[in-house]
Amino acid sequence: MPPEVLQHVFFLYKDASSEHDWEWIRISQICGHWRDVALSSATLWNTPNLRFPELALEMLRRARRAPLHVMYLARPWISGNDTFDTESHEGEDLGDGERILGRKAQRNPLTLLSLDAAAHIIELDIAADGPTIISTLQSHPGQLTRLRDFSVENTTEIDLYPSFAFMADQYPSLERLNLYQCYPPWTSNLLLTPARLRRLDIHTEIRRQPHADSFDDVLTFLKLQPNLESIYLAAALPLLNDTNQDKVPIKVHLPHLKQLDLEDTLAEVQYFFSCLRIFADCRVKAEVHQEKSDYRKSHLLGTETL
Repeated sequence: MPPEVLQHVFFLYKDASSEHDWEWIRISQICGHWRDVALSSATLWNTPNLRFPELALEMLRRARRAPLHVMYLARPWISGNDTFDTESHEGEDLGDGERILGRKAQRNPLTLLSLDAAAHIIELDIAADGPTIISTLQSHPGQLTRLRDFSVENTTEIDLYPSFAFMADQYPSLERLNLYQCYPPWTSNLLLTPARLRRLDIHTEIRRQPHADSFDDVLTFLKLQPNLESIYLAAALPLLNDTNQDKVPIKVHLPHLKQLDLEDTLAEVQYFFSCLRIFADCRVKAEVHQEKSDYRKSHLLGTETL
């Protein structure tokens, strides 16, 4: 089989595997020719999961200077009735001498990465408890300038508040930002420094303190991000104050926006809509929450209502 065809087969097998399925590594060890082809393909190894430190370090070595798609997923993994348990993988043979460790990664998993490797990260996906997220993201300040896709999921019940240093770093290449139980202030560098942000997803369960930000901050952000194609905000808008409510809303034009999803209280949803100018092909969905009861109602809004 020609090397380029075999390489393509490896990529297809890897892409079809889950984050906890290492069979594609075993397949690459079937014979010397297959191993040589696999080792010569740097991008085959550029997706290290830092939850497994020893394996991640070997993958980083093989990835050389390829752009990195790094993950650290410490949430429980369940498939059907089976729960993933790292201890059951202790000592498992990968065929190349590496092992999936049964221990947890250290509190600061990004310390596995050299400064040079951190500078090559273009995608970073973290799902962990709050302290791990904080220590992880603050381990390489200012090094994630090539980051294009950034996803942070806080698995604890308490939101990460906007005082953490990673939100002050520069992210000029960022295109997609997905935050769950972890929100930045609308004036943070995390939101304002990307040059071509295309997707924004902020989901929180607990509304931030009143007047932590203003709607003027939101409008400033929107003006700086005209390339947005998708916005999803759940309890992430600032509470309206009297100053905003008395103002005539300033319209912000988002010509590329194709999907807008909001979950918030009625006043904030209405005011946000009143500040936007979007095209008729944008899909809009709003879920309006009543503040003083558990009553919740969804509204599918046509663009003619904006």
